This record gives sequence, structure tokens and C-alpha cells, in this order.
Amino acid sequence: MQEVVVGIALLLGLVALQAGMRYWTLHRTRVAWSAAQDYMSRGDFEEAEVALAKCVKLMPLWIQPRMLYGSVLSRLNKLEQAEEHLKLAAELQPKEADGYIELAIFYITVAERTEDGVEALRQALAKDPQARHRIDTEPRLRDFRDSDGYAQLDAT
Repeated sequence: MQEVVVGIALLLGLVALQAGMRYWTLHRTRVAWSAAQDYMSRGDFEEAEVALAKCVKLMPLWIQPRMLYGSVLSRLNKLEQAEEHLKLAAELQPKEADGYIELAIFYITVAERTEDGVEALRQALAKDPQARHRIDTEPRLRDFRDSDGYAQLDAT
């Protein structure tokens, strides 16, 4: 009987420890996300990079900080890392268009790889035809919409 009580107490202790660790991780993630937002609003991209890296490390499947991290890395001219995170963000949500649109924006506006950007936009449209509206209204794609690359988007 004593072994059963000890076993139950041990099990409850482990459950409490896991709940506490989960709470601690969420708390640390919230603090890092808030700090990243603050740094971004001040234009301090180096510090935003550190805070977003912490968010991505603590919650690797959370898409928003991963996409923002990719964007910050591209602003800091860390293009290989930026591409890696933006690709992963798109792959983590295979049925959603947003990740592919962000990847396309990176390719078109930063990496100067229009063909890759057009392909990413095609993937976004394949996932969600409603993505056309975002592509047609996204301010960062304004110059692209006036280019030959935009006409390629419909060609296939």
C-alpha cells in the first residue's frame, strides 16, 4: 500500500513539475516576444534579433516570431539565415499561404531572386486563391506588381 501512495505522490510531483516548466516556458516566451516588439518599434533590429531568437528557441513551432525573425535577419543582411527561417515558417504551415507570401517578399525585395519569389507566390495561390488579394495589395510588393515578374505569376 505504501508503494502505491509513493507512486501516486511521485506521479503527481512529475505532473506538477511539467506544468510548472510549461508555465515558465510560456512566461519566458511572452517576455521575449514583448521585448522583440518593443525593439522593433524603436528600430533596434540587433536586439530584436536576440529576442526573436529566444522566442524561436523556446517555441519553435510558433510561426509569427519565426517569420518576423526571418524579416529581421534579412534587414541585418543575414540572408542565408533569413531564408532558412522563412522557408521553415512556410513549411510548418503547409496549407496556409502566409508563409509562402513572406518568403516571396524576401526573395523579391531583399534577395533579388524574382524567379524564386514568383514560385513562392504560385505556391501561396495554390494553397489559397484568396491570397491574390494580399499579393495585389501588399505594399512591399508594389514595385514587383509593375515588373515582368508579376506577369509571370499568371503564366503557366
